[in-house]
Amino acid sequence: MIWDQPISKEIFTEKYCLHGEMNAEEVFSGVATEIASAERNKKNQDYWSRKFYDELVSGRLMPGGRI
Repeated sequence: MIWDQPISKEIFTEKYCLHGEMNAEEVFSGVATEIASAERNKKNQDYWSRKFYDELVSGRLMPGGRI
C-alpha cells in the first residue's frame, strides 16, 4: 500500500473516510469518479475514472484540496 508508516494511514482515514469508506482505495475510487464526471459521455467518464484511480493508488497523483 501507499503508507510508509501506520500513522499515515490513521491520519488519512480520519481525515478522508467521511462517507462510510473503509480504506484509501474506496476514497480514491470516489475521487476518480467525481473528477471523471466532468466528461460528457459515459465511455469517457469510465476511461478517465480508471486512469485517475490508477494514478491515485500508485501514489503518482495526490490532489491538493477538496473536490
